[in-house]
Amino acid sequence: MPAIAERPVVFFADGVRLRGYLTAPEGARGLPAVVLCHGFLCTMAMDLPGYARRLADEGFAVLRFDYRGFGESDGEPRAELLPLRQSDDVRAAVSFLRSQPEVDPARIALWGTSFGGAVVLHAAALDERVCAVVANVPVTNGRAWIRSVNSDESWAGVEAALEADRARRALTGVSAVVPVSAFRPPLPDPDRDAFFARHAAHVSARELSWACVDAVLDFAPDGLAARIAPRPLLLIASPSDTVAPVAQAEAAFAHAGEPKRLFLLPAGTTHFAVYVEPALTTVLAETVTWLRAAVADLTVADLI
Repeated sequence: MPAIAERPVVFFADGVRLRGYLTAPEGARGLPAVVLCHGFLCTMAMDLPGYARRLADEGFAVLRFDYRGFGESDGEPRAELLPLRQSDDVRAAVSFLRSQPEVDPARIALWGTSFGGAVVLHAAALDERVCAVVANVPVTNGRAWIRSVNSDESWAGVEAALEADRARRALTGVSAVVPVSAFRPPLPDPDRDAFFARHAAHVSARELSWACVDAVLDFAPDGLAARIAPRPLLLIASPSDTVAPVAQAEAAFAHAGEPKRLFLLPAGTTHFAVYVEPALTTVLAETVTWLRAAVADLTVADLI
């Protein structure tokens, strides 16, 4: 097995300097490539280095990076989650990769996890240079997602707070902030707690503005999934996921054209369990199988 090399990289989106790492077999040229995109308020340091090395071991060039305003990338204000900008950042990553010697510019795929699944669906729907997409335990519709993790009473509170903040923004130009915990399922989640304990140094924010919440509610890439076909789309989801319920992946799958696949993880697999064993190996195995077929231009029958 060839040695794996990793180098820091810099590229720009709308003039903002983004930073990341390109991981690939040492000395390789013209490889299929994957852009890794993390989730809600997360950074590239949160488990993606391990994903990158394992995919590089399988013969891919892999780019992980931080969205503008997050982690190692520039951009102000910090930790402002605006999905359309994140989609633009992903498309800038594709443009960057197309110029790198390790990469075959015609074989660049996107892989997004959690809210990153929504971002890669949107980017791929708009950017035909993307050859394939994998969305892992994805959010695919911001409004349906936030509604699903709120009771009727708490959702009414969200709507009232949003309306008040819209008035505040219009009159003062300032948006209030809300704790991220307000949008998490209330039940105890040991896998979630372990994930954030493991990455305590890399958490970008524990709150976000109501303006960002509004932007997330408006973000609905599930309805754009049809535009990805005939490029292959793999959705990986878990029936036991209470953070990004399986209905999110099912909505995108229903809109998508062929070739497509919805792979369900074993019962009991929680949202944050996908980043550790044994689910980690399952996710990567499905990813590699799908992407190898996609970049080899095999038939739909080969893919499913």
